[in-house]
Amino acid sequence: MRRLAAVAVLALLVVACGRSPVLMINDFESKTDLDRLTWRCHYWLEQSTRLVTSGRAGLSVDLPPGEFPTLELREIPPNWRGCRWFEFDVLASDLAGGELLVRIDDNGPSENFADRFTGVVPLTGRPQHVRFPLERIRRADGGRTLDLRHMFRVLFFLKRADRRHTIYLDRVCLTR
Repeated sequence: MRRLAAVAVLALLVVACGRSPVLMINDFESKTDLDRLTWRCHYWLEQSTRLVTSGRAGLSVDLPPGEFPTLELREIPPNWRGCRWFEFDVLASDLAGGELLVRIDDNGPSENFADRFTGVVPLTGRPQHVRFPLERIRRADGGRTLDLRHMFRVLFFLKRADRRHTIYLDRVCLTR
């Protein structure tokens, strides 16, 4: 009986320790990481060392002037269950006092604003660590509940830009 209990405890420890506390969405370390971004005309995306909080590189994004200049992270891990937080690091030196918006969609319909999550990040002009509780993301913006088993994409955007702005991102991830 004691032997069975010891084996059960050991198995539980192996399973519990085997789960990483971080599920990386993108940390912009490789060409493959950059290939998972949506590239658009008049945008410039490249690895940068201006803001690095994970590994050796972060991302520099030059957003053009206009309405809703957007960076889209595609090919994200679809299953977010078991995680508690969506996190990232951002620096937008020339946007102090402005706002960065974060939109997160699952595979369900998202034409209605209430059927997707949109978070607002007040920018300080200094490096910032941002966290959104997954429970808040799951509840979306008051419409239908998002399905954390089938997440689709993450978008970072500005409402309106009167000129070109550079945003630095790193360590876009989920944590337990």
